[in-house]
Amino acid sequence: MVQWGMVIDADTCIGCQTCTVSCKVNNTVLDGVFRTRVVDYERGTYPNVSRTFLPAHCNQCDQPKCVSSCPADATWKTEEGVVIVDPEICTGCRSCVVSCPYGSRTYLEPDYTFDERDPFERRMKAENRLGTVTKCDFCYTEVKSAVEAGYELGVDPEATPHCVKSCIANAKHFGDLDDPDSEVARIVANEDVVPLHPERGTEPNVYYRR
Repeated sequence: MVQWGMVIDADTCIGCQTCTVSCKVNNTVLDGVFRTRVVDYERGTYPNVSRTFLPAHCNQCDQPKCVSSCPADATWKTEEGVVIVDPEICTGCRSCVVSCPYGSRTYLEPDYTFDERDPFERRMKAENRLGTVTKCDFCYTEVKSAVEAGYELGVDPEATPHCVKSCIANAKHFGDLDDPDSEVARIVANEDVVPLHPERGTEPNVYYRR
């Protein structure tokens, strides 16, 4: 069995948003749309306040409500446990957007306009199908191709999602949760980690160190 997953150190994250930018650039994500993001929280009462940063994206759940709610079968789990959306099948009904308890899916508005003079905007137009839903997929196609080429999952940059390898604080760790020798599996087995909202019953495969 293989289960791609991630461990995130929220206390290590400095809120620089490098992961957000890296994801948007490398995946040609539309302006105003985010596949990964860093949520900024302020805690305490003035003058004793602090800020907490929470990197967040799709949790690649074992029991994804987005998959069971899709009437078009446009979203499913791969053999690596990654939840995928096929934009050629997606009808844009947004049932998955509503059913995701983590707000990890975004509808691409049909009236989005592109600047045809900008090369990056032209790429976005070619690679994004408006009127469908998008989400984080752990850079699935790129990472899978690298693994098939012999690179080590979560160790070699070629086989690691862009948000992880671009993190300047080393706050994100990626690998195979079913491989006891992987870094992420060792962290989950031996340290105090928790997924977001385990009470929702989705069984996420993204964990946070406490």
